[in-house]
Amino acid sequence: MAKKINPKNKAVPDPIPNNVASPKEEIKNTEPSQQEAVILENVAYPSQYVEEYQQSGLFKKIFCWVAAIGLVLMSILSFDYGISGDEQDMSEYGKSALQFYTSAGKDTSAFKLPLDKDRVFRYYGAWFDVTAAAINKVSPFWEYDTRHLWNAWVGWLAMLFTGLCVQRLAGWRAALIAFGLIYLSPSFFGHSMNNPKDIPFAFGMVFSLYWFIRIVQEMPNPSKKTLFWAMLGIGLAIGARIAGLMSIGFLAFMMGIDLWRRYGIISGTFSSRIIPYLWRGLAVAVGGFAIGMLFWPYGLLSPIKNTLYTLKHISHFPLSLRELFEGELILSAELPRYYLFKFLMISNPVIVFIGLFSALAFLKSFAKRYDAVLSGGLAFAFLFPLAYITYQHANVYGGWRHILFVYPPLVAVSALGFENLLRQFEEKKAAFYAVIGLLGLAGTNSVFWYIYAHPNQYIYYNALVGGLDGATGNYETDYYFNGMRATSDWFRTEILDKLPQGDSVVVASNASKQLDFYFKGDKRIKIVYTNFYNRSNIQWQYGIFNVKGVHPVQIKQGYYPPKGTIYTNQVSQTVVGIVMKRLSNDDYICSEANKVGDFNKTIQLANNYLQNIDSTDISVRAFLSNAYLQTNNLDQAITISKGTDKFYPDHAGALGVIGQAYSRQGKFTESAAVFERLLSDNRDLFWAHYFQGMNYGNLNNCDKALSHIDTCISIKRDFKDAYAIGEQIATRCGYTSKANAYRAGK
Repeated sequence: MAKKINPKNKAVPDPIPNNVASPKEEIKNTEPSQQEAVILENVAYPSQYVEEYQQSGLFKKIFCWVAAIGLVLMSILSFDYGISGDEQDMSEYGKSALQFYTSAGKDTSAFKLPLDKDRVFRYYGAWFDVTAAAINKVSPFWEYDTRHLWNAWVGWLAMLFTGLCVQRLAGWRAALIAFGLIYLSPSFFGHSMNNPKDIPFAFGMVFSLYWFIRIVQEMPNPSKKTLFWAMLGIGLAIGARIAGLMSIGFLAFMMGIDLWRRYGIISGTFSSRIIPYLWRGLAVAVGGFAIGMLFWPYGLLSPIKNTLYTLKHISHFPLSLRELFEGELILSAELPRYYLFKFLMISNPVIVFIGLFSALAFLKSFAKRYDAVLSGGLAFAFLFPLAYITYQHANVYGGWRHILFVYPPLVAVSALGFENLLRQFEEKKAAFYAVIGLLGLAGTNSVFWYIYAHPNQYIYYNALVGGLDGATGNYETDYYFNGMRATSDWFRTEILDKLPQGDSVVVASNASKQLDFYFKGDKRIKIVYTNFYNRSNIQWQYGIFNVKGVHPVQIKQGYYPPKGTIYTNQVSQTVVGIVMKRLSNDDYICSEANKVGDFNKTIQLANNYLQNIDSTDISVRAFLSNAYLQTNNLDQAITISKGTDKFYPDHAGALGVIGQAYSRQGKFTESAAVFERLLSDNRDLFWAHYFQGMNYGNLNNCDKALSHIDTCISIKRDFKDAYAIGEQIATRCGYTSKANAYRAGK
């Protein structure tokens, strides 16, 4: 057994680990110059303190026991989580992708699934979903319980390799800190249970980072095993998302800096030193790309062509969802550039960022203790993606789940920061134990949250925004629909199981995809989709709604949950799901009357409903204001629509009625201002562009008028009224060719 080194001993032993070939030995036959020899002497390898803890089995044993217990707990708890927003899509994709592989590529149904209306499933790698589909064929558990168990294992592996990355730089105690930090990060933990897209990708990225670290430590002669596992890491990353190509960039960064650090750019010798780096780096990159194609059905059809096509497509992803951020509902494509940075800061434990700050505050000692290339590589792995996404102003939504892959290296650097603090204060016992106490306090806080919020840990917010209750109404909570499982379980027990024999109910929901599986085969229930604000347009007896999409004003002012709510699924004071019982069918009758143009009946029913049943129902208010508009009671239409602001500021329907009413009153400037306000929130409302075109036409602003008409047509090409009004405006303005084009378009 190697002799232990006293960490307080200032004598520096041979800095080259036993498993790393000495740079001197590697070039001994090449007679290095004096300058080159000096560079080689200054290569930073793990310090004596790391060696002491690597030789001691204490922290390694603790790490292994903690990780093992963590795996058992995650396995048990995984059965409590709901079906997330992406799971059904990815489950069906996985089943079809499995058929693609088992049929040797003959079954191509994975590329044209009926539920894949936008044809985007093919752009995702399939290793996680294919393995989940295969495991489900032999699993004794329910389909989604099996997926959650598998998801939890992959999430645990991402946590494990976060710790192992740190262990390679700073020993087992630091690895234990890293594992604890990420395991007790509620967002990452929660997503590990039911996020089939982002957690497998995060695992692939951190797994590859671990083997990149080993490659650098073993250069210039890394083992074949290390090279193979690095290839597999790249393959797993690409086989989850094409963005896994970034991992090749991380490898190039680390190997390139290590080459420069070891040998410098020295005439006559650098060129010979670059060869081992170049061919090993290329071998890992090409091999990893090939493995990634094997895990990706669409890529396997044409690796280069389909990779380039996918990269082009995802850089202009068309989907834009309305997200609650800083108290406002904003289209995801229009969220501010700092969106991800802020979400990272407010939805993770503050202790993680204290570790990062300490790394910067004690940068001098940090740089001396850790290999600069490897710690720098970990920092690069989370800083570069954040910087690039911010620069590109990419379309992201659902909190920060799209960048979960940056969190493991971020945590790794934070853990290195804490380990550096512990070493810094080794002889200052008060400070040393204060750091340990801080870590323990933060960990205890997370444990309490896990118990209190289970199984909704992922909706965690830290003290920077006042915790979850402080964030409610300002930021998204159950955006991944996890809470619908508990809400559905309550409905089954308290409503369905108490129905008379043979009875059934119709249930409206904005989470119908999840409910279809929770109640699969249950003939007592029929599920219909609606968003929360359009629930009056369809027939239903009960409603099961997730909080996603509810306007923050309703939440903050106490108008949510609405009247008729018979159950709330809450975490602290935050409602994540509700069950409603319909109080009256008059709102639906009102909707039907409005559709067929019976506006007098609409006015009578709507007024009665708002006065006696629910004054906050946005749909009924919209029916009433539209009926007043159509019966030319313009002042009443404006009054009712403006009153909607109390419950839903800037409601598109309400603003549309106000704008039309002003236009009918000849107040074209006022109307244009209303429609501009409406379009500033959503540029894709074709009908708003249509009315705005009419406004500017009446104001004799021909160019603006026709610009809006053209935009309207580009969004909805079959809207004949737009061509007609465009022809009228163009003719009046003397734009003959333009008028002819509109006439031909009709």
